Amino acid sequence: MVGDLHQIRSGAFLIKLICRVGEAVLTKSQNYFIYRSAMARGDSPSDPGRHPDHDSGRFGGLDTTWTQEDEARTFDAIVQRNPLHHELFVQMARVVEEIAPLRIVDVGGATGGFAKKLRDEGNSTRITIVDPAQAMLSLAAAKGLAGVETVCAEFGQYRIDRGDDTSSPDRMVTVVSSYALHNWTMEVRAWFFTWLRDNLHPGEFFVNGDIVADDPPGDEQGRMAHAHRFFDSVGARHWMADDSLPWPARANILAHTARHDLDRVPDLAEYVRLAGTDFSMEHVWNDPESYLRLMKFRRT
Repeated sequence: MVGDLHQIRSGAFLIKLICRVGEAVLTKSQNYFIYRSAMARGDSPSDPGRHPDHDSGRFGGLDTTWTQEDEARTFDAIVQRNPLHHELFVQMARVVEEIAPLRIVDVGGATGGFAKKLRDEGNSTRITIVDPAQAMLSLAAAKGLAGVETVCAEFGQYRIDRGDDTSSPDRMVTVVSSYALHNWTMEVRAWFFTWLRDNLHPGEFFVNGDIVADDPPGDEQGRMAHAHRFFDSVGARHWMADDSLPWPARANILAHTARHDLDRVPDLAEYVRLAGTDFSMEHVWNDPESYLRLMKFRRT
């Protein structure tokens, strides 16, 4: 099966592969990723969909012993095997350098990959990583990055504390996020933009690097093409073909994305609605072969 992945060229083949692997995993594997428990802590309005079986450790009758620690241990390895993720960080770092904020808040920053990228490039801006998964944040803290703090919380539970620093208020805080919002429902993305309105001052920015479709998929052929570009966006062909990653991790992520993320991918029209009149939106960069885009929103 892994060898076949190198030959994926058509959406039809990918859909068949997704269904075959997804069915096997959902019936036989311990599946943590299917309900994203790292994002399902507490009852804040940012909760992307808490399942009633979450606390009992079961989902849909499956034993969910694939823990947050398991996800955290494989997270960096999977990210490193996605060349688009690296390019996205390069582009995001460039935009942040141009904005030159006094503080960066990384929502869903996980293990601190983007913070490390900034430090590697000599950027010493104060960074706060906000993420609901303590296992991820523990790995971020272990990187020993100077001037980087971690906060274990949903975004709705966190408020940007500006303290007494009122210098350069038009560029004081920049919120960043990468590969996060496409995991959320449309309702949660709307809550997030409400949070941005409440926390950003006029002239401040939200920089979002994520998967954003051109248009909603239409007929079956359009959905096949949609799936093909989506899986290219997450680098599935790279980490699925890598035997150094444990197969349960690869299979679980593939099933999770096939059954969960694919139907939640936002399109450009949704972001136009979310921005409304409170944000000006600018397309900064996109990968022509996938849905990966970098957008900059300026609070008006």
